[in-house]
Amino acid sequence: MNNKKLKQVFSFIILSLFAISLPITIYILKTGNLDLRINAFESEEPVSVIVTDKSSQGFKVLWITEKKVFGAIRINEIGEIISENFETNSHYLEFDNLEPNKAYTFTIYSGTSEFPQDQVIKTLDYSESGINNYYIFGQVFDKTGIKVQQVGLVTLKATDGNLTSELIGTTLNETGGFQINIDKLIQTSNGKKFNYSKNIDITLTINTGMLDAPVIKNYTFNFINQRQIPNIYLGDINLDIIPGVEGN
Repeated sequence: MNNKKLKQVFSFIILSLFAISLPITIYILKTGNLDLRINAFESEEPVSVIVTDKSSQGFKVLWITEKKVFGAIRINEIGEIISENFETNSHYLEFDNLEPNKAYTFTIYSGTSEFPQDQVIKTLDYSESGINNYYIFGQVFDKTGIKVQQVGLVTLKATDGNLTSELIGTTLNETGGFQINIDKLIQTSNGKKFNYSKNIDITLTINTGMLDAPVIKNYTFNFINQRQIPNIYLGDINLDIIPGVEGN
C-alpha cells in the first residue's frame, strides 16, 4: 500500500472516531452525565410500585423505571386502561371512577412489556368531604448534595395523636421538585379531612428505585404557616432543616 492510500485510510479512521465521539462529548457537556449505558439495555420493569391517594372512588399508582418509557395501567376487573402521554422514569396514574368498598387488582404496561401486579387494592367505604387544592412543595437533592434528584417518588403520611392519615404521593420532576395536595389527607378511620391548620407530624418517604433504599424524613408542621418542605438531601448530611421547622 502506497503512502497516499495509507493517508486516506488513516484519515478515514480519524474522521470515523471523531464522528462517533462528538455526540458523546456533546451529551456529557450538556448533562454532566458520564453514565454511557446504552438505553436499549435499561430495564422497563416497574420498581417501587406504591399505591397512594386511596378514596371511595379510586387510587393512584406510582412506580419507577430505569428506562424512560410510556406507562399505562389496566384495572383487571373492569378492563379499563389509562395511559401516560410522555416517556418518563417516574410514573403515576390515577383512577377516580371506581366503586366504593370494592377490591381491585391492576396490571402495569411499561414500554413494550406487561407486568401483572400482586397487590389487591380495596377502595374506601366512606365518602370524603370537601376535597380542595392546597399544595405544599419541596425539592430533593441527590447523594452529592449538589445535583437535584431527577427520578423518584415522594409519599406522605400524617399523624396527630391517635389519628393517622391515608398515604398520599407524587413523583419528582426533572428539577428535583415535587408538590402534594395536602387537602387530600383524610383520616383512615372515617374519611374526614385531616386538620393541617395546627402542628401535625408527617413522614416523607423518598424512593429513587432500583437498589437504593428509601430515605425517610420526619417533620412537625403547621401547613397554614409554612407550605415549603425543607430541602431533602439523599446523602443525609443534615442539611434538610429550615429554621423554625422541627424535623430530623
